[in-house]
Amino acid sequence: VNATDKELRRAQTKRVQVILDQGEITEINNQDLKIINDELAQKNYLLTKSSEGKWILRDRDNAHEATYAPRFKYYLQNANDKVKCIEALSGFINELCQLSVFAELIDKTGITLLDIGAGDGSVALPIVKILNRTGKASYIGVERETKFAPVIEEKFKSNQISYRVYLKDFRAILDELTKEMPSVALASHLYTTTKMMEFLPMAFNTLNENGIIILVHDTNMSDAIKFRARFGSLLRLGNRDCTEEINNAFLQSELNSITTTYESCLKFPALSEDDWQKLYHIKQADYDNDYSLFSNEFQKTKNLIDFVLSDKLEAFSDLERKEVLDQFRAYLIENNYQLKSTCKIQVALSPKHTLECEKQFLQLKEKIECSNTKKNVPLSLAYSGTLFNEPLSLIPSQQEKLSVGLNLKKII
Repeated sequence: VNATDKELRRAQTKRVQVILDQGEITEINNQDLKIINDELAQKNYLLTKSSEGKWILRDRDNAHEATYAPRFKYYLQNANDKVKCIEALSGFINELCQLSVFAELIDKTGITLLDIGAGDGSVALPIVKILNRTGKASYIGVERETKFAPVIEEKFKSNQISYRVYLKDFRAILDELTKEMPSVALASHLYTTTKMMEFLPMAFNTLNENGIIILVHDTNMSDAIKFRARFGSLLRLGNRDCTEEINNAFLQSELNSITTTYESCLKFPALSEDDWQKLYHIKQADYDNDYSLFSNEFQKTKNLIDFVLSDKLEAFSDLERKEVLDQFRAYLIENNYQLKSTCKIQVALSPKHTLECEKQFLQLKEKIECSNTKKNVPLSLAYSGTLFNEPLSLIPSQQEKLSVGLNLKKII
């Protein structure tokens, strides 16, 4: 279906659901389900089975977000990703502020940071503080969840930083954002951003001529992504990793870009054998109706596994659940109950840049690459005579790919 009209799409979805409701489709093997959902993904649809055994056609993003919040809460409590991310971003921003083209902007008019998918604003706040050295920086947060608005307000108000929050989808307020003309756009861990080739131009259009976009996302070197890929044929929500799409978007757009990585970990509690057996036999009704049946360690592990797999264990058949948990459990025991993550920070310069800005940006890129080449160790960025508290690691096999986003035509 190649319909673009929303009403037509809605009508077509209803017709498909009528077919499903007739009950003629009772069983789809995993291989066929993967083929079907790969095709449906092009239209952002998902065919999934409810706990009652009924096949349902759903919007992929809504299906993912419906149960994402509680899982993410457990993830934040047990992962150090946010701390590592802030360390890495703060180091890079300090380095960026040494470039005269950005230093002049900070001192004269101030820099506005656009935070897309802001959450509670905690990742952006340390960056804005660095940019606010002359008291002229400002912050724009874009977040659909209304519950985060007062949290963001409190953070930036208490730090005496000018701020504005849009409780809307980023795509719905492009005109308003373009009038703001921010200098930096930050998009950290946008798991539901699936059309990166469309997202990048929209984000760049909101920026001033020398603006930059900072994307932070998981990579396929992370344990969670490996598990999703391994069990992709079983997962109803599929692999939410958008690493490949981001890389392709940067390459096809011929953007001047700098790429670094950082590592973090997600810690799991050590479960008793009794709790593991409950996981193997978990049923939706049991979990929904009686939390007293399960220990705190069980609930934490259950939500973290759901987060890693982007799916609920209850959605699997008994055999599928056993296959997933057998491998998951073995890996946790072998790795001291930790999953490691390698996240990528990709910084791209707006196509509307001036020649002087491009020159300085490329000098910074060369400095970072040379630093890594000389030391032959995980990438570290030097600024103000110091190093990051935790060096940013770079996967050796990807070292030659650092210049993928470089516009060679402009250099020539």
